[in-house]
Amino acid sequence: MIPIPGMCSHPLIRDRPPEKGALHRTRGAPLMVELTTRWLTDGPAERLITSKRREIEWRRGLAHKIPAKHMPKNNPMGYQVWLELPGPRYTDAFVSEARERGVKVIGAGAFAVKRRNVPQAVRLSIGMPSREDLERGC
Repeated sequence: MIPIPGMCSHPLIRDRPPEKGALHRTRGAPLMVELTTRWLTDGPAERLITSKRREIEWRRGLAHKIPAKHMPKNNPMGYQVWLELPGPRYTDAFVSEARERGVKVIGAGAFAVKRRNVPQAVRLSIGMPSREDLERGC
């Protein structure tokens, strides 16, 4: 099944009744099942996915203007990119300076499970800003 952002249909059909006492999911809400089925069979889901992919490709192309030596491996279809920063303990200063200039970035420490060996990097979101803001920022 093609995943559709924001749509939740759960399993639609069961081959057999659940065993007594077993945990199971029930059928999806009829309206959601109908909408999902129509989106998948009539084409809107594919058009939405194609549109989203084109947009992320455009946004990631803009992000690639950042020199490659500062860009670690990133998810090619993600709405975030990681920017590596030079020097030890530089991330906090960078995040503060960016915030003062009206740019919101998040330091890698916010995503670290263990606080040892946290990379000196910030996460840049390229999904929310308008195209104009992204072009101005890059």
